[in-house]
Amino acid sequence: QAIMLILTISHIWSHRGDAYRIPSLLQFVVSVSGTVVVNYMAKQSKNNFDDFVTIFPEYAGTTLHKLDAFSNVVSGHLVTISTLILLFMTDDNLDLVLNATALLFVLELDEAMVDSNPVWITGLYRAYFMKSIIRE
Repeated sequence: QAIMLILTISHIWSHRGDAYRIPSLLQFVVSVSGTVVVNYMAKQSKNNFDDFVTIFPEYAGTTLHKLDAFSNVVSGHLVTISTLILLFMTDDNLDLVLNATALLFVLELDEAMVDSNPVWITGLYRAYFMKSIIRE
């Protein structure tokens, strides 16, 4: 996820001259709509992360927690900003769709890794709640 963000931001930087042209109405609408969708997905990812920390307070402050915070919070903001800039800079309609889809994919990488391993998630929740029940 970090490598894809670095590549996206470096592309934006190297083509920053394209940012000064005025986009067409279609490009403007797609860029703003794509940014709103990406921002919504980034907020969902952050809320899921916050819920996980609430359920498992011993997880907070660990190295994995800090890496997850970067992945779910900081990357969400970077992808949202990158989406708006990158889509405004795109001059071809097909490239506009491809770039929007690629940035959505970057956000989904983290969620896909968690969702692809339901046994681990279920086991983690069961272990936590069993400890809670045993303490009571």
